[in-house]
Amino acid sequence: MTDQPLDRKLLVIRPWLSRSTIEPGIAYAHFEGIPMRAAEWPPYLYGAFDLLDQDELGAHRLRLHGFRLSCQIDNRHPDAYAWRWGYKPDDGGLFTPYDYRLYGPSISIVARKIAQLDAQSGRPASIGAFAIRLAQILRLDGVALLQTSPDGSFSQNYLVASRFAAADPLAAVRAIDDLTRELHETCSDRAHRRCA
Repeated sequence: MTDQPLDRKLLVIRPWLSRSTIEPGIAYAHFEGIPMRAAEWPPYLYGAFDLLDQDELGAHRLRLHGFRLSCQIDNRHPDAYAWRWGYKPDDGGLFTPYDYRLYGPSISIVARKIAQLDAQSGRPASIGAFAIRLAQILRLDGVALLQTSPDGSFSQNYLVASRFAAADPLAAVRAIDDLTRELHETCSDRAHRRCA
């Protein structure tokens, strides 16, 4: 990614390893994508990003504040699964009528655009392709991948492992899919150690 300042809105991918075990012999990992603004350019640390303001609407009146993409990885499946996108409730609890008024129009726009792109180009073949499709729908300027957290906490000094401009979507898709494979391998190693 070039180091020219963009509008600096990136989909920040935060991967982590789960500390909890639901079933013996299974290890889990997750990642979530959050639209954030780089407070400095280029961003090298997680602390260089700020959450978008509540009134941040971006292009086409899409609300970017509160948007989340999430998926899960474990040692049983080579690919990420349970891809989900949506909006985090304003108070962090239940999704209330207030949240529906706040996010409902954006949810409708994103869902409609996903359906249109699926009809035109087919469903995304991987979580990487899906993440980039969402970043394009949200009109973000690129993607940044953080280093993997071993426990789900992200301090300000977590490194930005890589970043990609929106103009280079194939490289971003490959990087996210490579991250998924690495997390799967890590889960397999952790599950094997637990069973040993």
